[in-house]
Amino acid sequence: MIEEQQVIKIIPSPLERLFDQLTAKLIPLIPQWIKPNLITVVGFLIGMFATISYYLASFHKIWF
Repeated sequence: MIEEQQVIKIIPSPLERLFDQLTAKLIPLIPQWIKPNLITVVGFLIGMFATISYYLASFHKIWF
C-alpha cells in the first residue's frame, strides 16, 4: 500500500502567496451556478476569438 506524503514548502514563492490571497478574495464572489467546465469553455472561446482576430488582422488594417 502506498502512503500519501505531504510536500511541505519551506519558502513559498511570492507569486504563490499573491495567488492564495487573490483567490481567497475572489472565490466568495463567484456565483454557485458557475462550474469549472463553464470557465474552461469561456476561456476556450476567448482564445478562439483572439486567434481569429489575429488571423483577420493579417489581411486588412480595418481588423487591427
